Amino acid sequence: MPRIQWDPKVTLGNVLTVASLLITLVTGYVNLKLDVQASSARIEAVQAQVTERDKDSRPTRMTVLEQTISTSRAARDKQLDQMTAKLDRMEDSIVALSNAVAGLTATLKAQERPR
Repeated sequence: MPRIQWDPKVTLGNVLTVASLLITLVTGYVNLKLDVQASSARIEAVQAQVTERDKDSRPTRMTVLEQTISTSRAARDKQLDQMTAKLDRMEDSIVALSNAVAGLTATLKAQERPR
């Protein structure tokens, strides 16, 4: 039974696949960054509203606002932790792809030398 032999050629299809994967990863990373910025802006707006209401002297409003602040902080911290984890995974993927591209480049250079 003949063995299947691997032909280590870099084809246009492979290059396009790697390029599209890199573009997709970078786009996802940018979208995550924009989501974090939008969330931060919304949190700051809520905190500004809370600061305005803190000036009010009614005790019931104060307790409601304190509860809202603690709830929003917990939600923000959770969301930031999730975004950080996603960004870490995205960074690891980008590093892995960079290493794959470096490997392909080294393979191409190694194939060009003997000729």
